[in-house]
Amino acid sequence: LCLYNYAAEYYWVGGSGNWTDINHWRTTSGGTLTPSVVPGSTDNVYFDSNSGFTSSSKKLTLNTTGECKNITFLGNTVAPEFIESGSQSLNIYGSSVWQSGMKVEISKIYYKNTNTAKTIRSNGVTTGKINGSVNFEEDTTIDLLDDLIIGNTLSLNAGTFNTKNNTVTIGFQFTTAGNTQKTINLGSSNIYMNG
Repeated sequence: LCLYNYAAEYYWVGGSGNWTDINHWRTTSGGTLTPSVVPGSTDNVYFDSNSGFTSSSKKLTLNTTGECKNITFLGNTVAPEFIESGSQSLNIYGSSVWQSGMKVEISKIYYKNTNTAKTIRSNGVTTGKINGSVNFEEDTTIDLLDDLIIGNTLSLNAGTFNTKNNTVTIGFQFTTAGNTQKTINLGSSNIYMNG
């Protein structure tokens, strides 16, 4: 018995919509071919200049638990709003890039362990809701590529967090969980907690 885990590239089109609406996903940027299923944990998702966000159609709604490998918002003429229906979780099994000016208002964001180094580029965007949490679960490393702003709680649950001399601003609290060893390499970073 052979099992293969195929990774795919997913591109958003059509402006506002729900994460589970397959009609908003394409296999290429601005393309016409629709995938058969919504993204999973090995799939990269992109929101780019062909995603169709406008001032009146810019809400990407996470209406279920979201899964993806790398998630990238880049090149949209109108910065989108990544919101949720109810209280949802976004499981990121790779790295993330937020676009300057966008909103990321998801209750629970997890950087899941894959034993592969991850990076976060925020571009000045606050990650997570003001009553939510961002959770680092990667056993190897998570590196910041620029300043990190967390809406409420940042939880380091595994691995090594390298701030790379960038500023970290946390809306409420910093926590840890689990029995595994955890390391924070701050360098010359300034850490601010507003709670």
